[in-house]
Formats: sequence, C-alpha cells, structure tokens
Amino acid sequence: MENDPSKQQSRGCIMSADEIQLDESWVQDYNDAMQALNHNEELIQQRQEERKMPYEHRDNTYGLFVNMFKKDGDKQPDFRGDALIDGKEKKIAGWRKKDKNGNTFISGVFEDPQDSAKRFPQAQKASGSDPFEMD
Repeated sequence: MENDPSKQQSRGCIMSADEIQLDESWVQDYNDAMQALNHNEELIQQRQEERKMPYEHRDNTYGLFVNMFKKDGDKQPDFRGDALIDGKEKKIAGWRKKDKNGNTFISGVFEDPQDSAKRFPQAQKASGSDPFEMD
C-alpha cells in the first residue's frame, strides 16, 4: 500500500482539518448540562445536611413521640419527648390513661435531662472511673 493519501483506497469517511466545521452549540449544551447536574448535586447534599440537623424547639414548645420500646404491661411511658420551657431543656414522659367516664387522656411529667452518671451509677462504679474524664 502506498503512503500517498490520494492513492489509498477509501475505507470510510476521512476528512481533513479544513473540511471539519466545528459546531460549538454542543459544547454550550454540554456545559449547561454539567452546570445543572452540579446544581442538583449541591441541592441533594444540602437536603441531606438539613436532615442531619436536630430539631430545635422554640421556647415553651415540646415534641412527644410514641415510645417504640414499650412492651405490653410494661410501666414505661407510652410517649417520650423533649421540650424547651423558659429556655431550659426538659425531658417528657407521658402515659395513656382513662378517667372515670372512660375518656382517654395523657398524663405526664417534665424532668431535667440527666447525665449518664446519674442514670447509670452502677456502670460508673463497675469501671472505677469516668472514661470521659480528662486528667
């Protein structure tokens, strides 16, 4: 085979650089699509970050949720939650009860949040020292 392009047998469409017309509209379309994709990814990341943020109560409000760990006959509260009362965080526990007429109501208590040493004193005694205490 000869190296002279004019004498080579045609094997498809061969164009010289002069014959190619560059249509730049596809470049703009590509850039627009990439920009939209990046924007969507930023929105998704922002929404995921928002879900991670804990709910913050306004003053004198609370959130009460069904206690998923309660078993039938258990004395644990039917509901648990937290509140912000006069700027102080509180824990809430609530029980379903019936009055003498058979009407259902919720009876509950507000408590100060406890640290783990007060809630689980046996764990601290067993370990001998607070693992989070700085020397």
